[in-house]
Amino acid sequence: MEENFRDVSGTLAGSEENSMGFRIEVDLMCIILLQWIFRRVLREKDEKRSQLPFLILIYSLVSTCVIDIVCAAVEGRPGPTWIVVNKIYTCAFMMLMAFTSYMWFIYSNTFTRSKKLETPENCWGYRVPLFILLILSLLSPWSEIIFKIDPVTNRSVPGYLGFIAYLIPCFYIIMAAIQLIIAFVYDPETKTVLSVETIFIFIVLPLASLVWNLFFDSLSTTVPAFSLILAAVCFDIQIGHISTDGLTGLNNKRQYLQFIQNCLLEPQGPLKLYLFMIDLDYFKHINDEYGHSEGDLALIEVAGLLKKICSGSQGMFLARYGGDEFVFVIKSRFEDEITQLKLDILKAIKERNDRTTKKYKLSVSIGYASYNYGEDTLESLTARADDMLYEEKTKHHIILDKENEKENA
Repeated sequence: MEENFRDVSGTLAGSEENSMGFRIEVDLMCIILLQWIFRRVLREKDEKRSQLPFLILIYSLVSTCVIDIVCAAVEGRPGPTWIVVNKIYTCAFMMLMAFTSYMWFIYSNTFTRSKKLETPENCWGYRVPLFILLILSLLSPWSEIIFKIDPVTNRSVPGYLGFIAYLIPCFYIIMAAIQLIIAFVYDPETKTVLSVETIFIFIVLPLASLVWNLFFDSLSTTVPAFSLILAAVCFDIQIGHISTDGLTGLNNKRQYLQFIQNCLLEPQGPLKLYLFMIDLDYFKHINDEYGHSEGDLALIEVAGLLKKICSGSQGMFLARYGGDEFVFVIKSRFEDEITQLKLDILKAIKERNDRTTKKYKLSVSIGYASYNYGEDTLESLTARADDMLYEEKTKHHIILDKENEKENA
């Protein structure tokens, strides 16, 4: 009987050691992954408002992993000294997990273009659950509210209000998921910041980790889930810098040149390739009169109108060429479709001007040219489209100057 008891005790001890070893390995892998992400982000020197929460979140996750490694190494060791050490580090772990969940909520908000967190009232409202959990965790080594350390096994177990340590992180993670879902459905610009796949795992992985932690509390999956998602976000940022214009979310010039050069190598077939060049009229005036931030908003607005029009045509490739100039490539069988497309763009600009409350109106000049297979080069095709653009821009400037003279008279 005694031998059987020793065998069972030995098996349990071995199982606990394996669990501790696996927990430490997972934490170390997360630290390595987070360090890689940290270096990649710093290398980009991104000054967007999303960078600071991103870096704070990484610091918090790394600190959580380090504290968890210490907790795993200390748990189960007998003696009053180890019990005190376990209390200190378990308290630190609880507080870091609360702060990490809060920062996750703040960071996810940077992708939704939400203004909710910009007012002090809302900021403090969202911080109240965090402060409650921080204070209760800090008091727990003496009061055993959130957790207590078993004096026999030197292992942490939930206190009489231990469920709060689960509910408050749940609140922040679920709120982050809800605002991302709302942004994904109602704000198409969210898809220009992150890929659909990354948004999906941004929502699903944290929620899945909550379900896992509810049933299997021996190994927390929250930190690994956050680490994997940040890696996916970092990968999206890298791809975005390579192929996407940072302001408008459109394809950039590099991606456009790669696309059109591939198109020119393909046999022409029944469809003819057309290159459109679009330029914003008097863009310098908007910058000088209303500021560069308003000029950026004008470019974003034009890009949004073009995206809306282009979304209705298959195989159309839209990009920001540089400055206030946009290009798109389309294949069509009929010249009438191309003429109608130009009219649709001008109509969309006019409708915007009719309903806008802004002090300035938008105007664009459009030039286009068809590619003659075997005769044209990319340079000659671009030159013909640009010539047509220049002619139209000259006409528009004459008309706009006359309108301005009438308004000032």
